[in-house]
Amino acid sequence: AIVIVAINPNRQLAKVRNSERDSEVNAILDGVYQYNIDNNGEIAGEPIIPNDGNAYAIEKDDSTDADDCDEVSTSYSGSVSGSVELGAGANSGNTEGGSITDKYLADIPVDPQEEGHGCSGYTISRSGGSDRMTVEAPLTEQSNTNRTSVISVTR
Repeated sequence: AIVIVAINPNRQLAKVRNSERDSEVNAILDGVYQYNIDNNGEIAGEPIIPNDGNAYAIEKDDSTDADDCDEVSTSYSGSVSGSVELGAGANSGNTEGGSITDKYLADIPVDPQEEGHGCSGYTISRSGGSDRMTVEAPLTEQSNTNRTSVISVTR
C-alpha cells in the first residue's frame, strides 16, 4: 500500500476525498429526509429549499453570512442560485421542527477542500414539480477516476 501511495499520492488522496464526499452527500440527504418524515412533510432549511430545480449552496452553520456563502458558491458552477441553512438556527420559526443538526446530523459536513469558508461545499436542490431532492458535491476531483461529473445523490 505504501508503494501505491508513493507512486501517485495526489490521485490516491483525491480518491479518499471523493469517498468522503460520497458519504457526506448521503448523510445530508438522509438528515433532510428524516427531518421531513418526523415533521409531517416540512422541508428542512431556511429559507425553505425552493421547489424550482435550482441548486442552493448549503451554509455550514448559523454564524455564516449568506453573502459569503453565495460568493464562494460561484466557484462551484454557474447554476448555484443562492444559499440555504440546514444547521443550527434553521427553521427558527418552527418551534417543533428545529433543524437537521438538532437530531439527525451532529453537524453539517464540510467538503475536504472547502475548509475556512462560510459554505459546506455541498449544494441541495428540489426538482420542480416534485419533492425529490438532490445533494451534490460540486468540488468532486476528477483526477483520472471514472467520474464524469460531480458526486450527486437524488431521492
